[in-house]
Amino acid sequence: MHRTHHRPAVWAFGLGAFSVQFDSFALNLALPSIGADLGVAADRLPAAVAAYLLACGAAMVPGGSAGDRVGHRRVLLAGLAAFAAGSALCASAPTPAALIAFRALQGIGGGLVMPAGLALVARTAPGGRAARATGRALGAAGLATAVGPVAGGALTSLAGWPWVFWAVVPLTAAAAGAALTVREPSPPPRRTPGRAPGRAPGARPIRVLRAVAPAAALGAAANAATVVWLFAGPLALQRTWGLEAAAAGIVFAAPSLAVAAGGPLAGRAAARPVPVLIGLIVTGTGLLAPLGALPSVPLVAAALTACGLALGTANALALVAVQDSAPPDAAGLASGFAKTAVTAAGGLAMAVPVLF
Repeated sequence: MHRTHHRPAVWAFGLGAFSVQFDSFALNLALPSIGADLGVAADRLPAAVAAYLLACGAAMVPGGSAGDRVGHRRVLLAGLAAFAAGSALCASAPTPAALIAFRALQGIGGGLVMPAGLALVARTAPGGRAARATGRALGAAGLATAVGPVAGGALTSLAGWPWVFWAVVPLTAAAAGAALTVREPSPPPRRTPGRAPGRAPGARPIRVLRAVAPAAALGAAANAATVVWLFAGPLALQRTWGLEAAAAGIVFAAPSLAVAAGGPLAGRAAARPVPVLIGLIVTGTGLLAPLGALPSVPLVAAALTACGLALGTANALALVAVQDSAPPDAAGLASGFAKTAVTAAGGLAMAVPVLF
């Protein structure tokens, strides 16, 4: 099947995924102000984050599967609309309960954007360019890792916390505009499991899961390590070296940009993804271990940057590998499985700071 017009798909997914990740990283700095304005106790603030994560994770597999049936562009547009609507409603939320409900709507939108966008890029890019196109889109999304915390703090301080939510509305509108220009090929014909001798009706999801399990599992490990990196890096800079939060943020900018640079690099390393993934994950996690023992801030920053590059490349490469190993008629379902595993692993890794 000839694939055309993939650049608008790259822009649509890159901007959409950037919006989703920007909101997550920027919101962390706005939570204290939200609590003060809405009268939310500190121990209840995580409910707004949890509502988003639960809704996002629940939407990924159904969203990916729906894209395989009705088209990934349609699902991506629906996800962008839900995310933008949820963002606008969060900015106007009058009560803590309303904020939690609107964050769940945001989560549903984000859960549709990620698998649909991944599959749309893979479906529209020419065969030899699919991996690099996906890597570029993921690299653009990864910029939110660096931009989100800085912009979140600035917006909250200068304009108020609602603008953290308002800021993503024009970005999602731009992503939707790009998506509207995508010419998505017709979905591949789906085989009817019930007509195949000896195949149960539920065989298709199992077949897809088996195909993508190695890459998805390695992606989950990479994302868990990345969450620990996001926690351990700033903590080492502030607790071990006594840097103020602003100074630690400046030092952490280079490691954050390195994560974004991993997306394009992943597109060039897709020929043998599993051994490369294992090497990147081992390297990235290995660089985390000696952070507390390094003798200077520049060395800590260098180790964090190298770690960010390794883990950023691993995260993107895992998603590229999932698309490469997915059956042609199940690109969305495969992305949904993978993103659910990755999101769950990140959530579990968030328990590490609590344990220590």
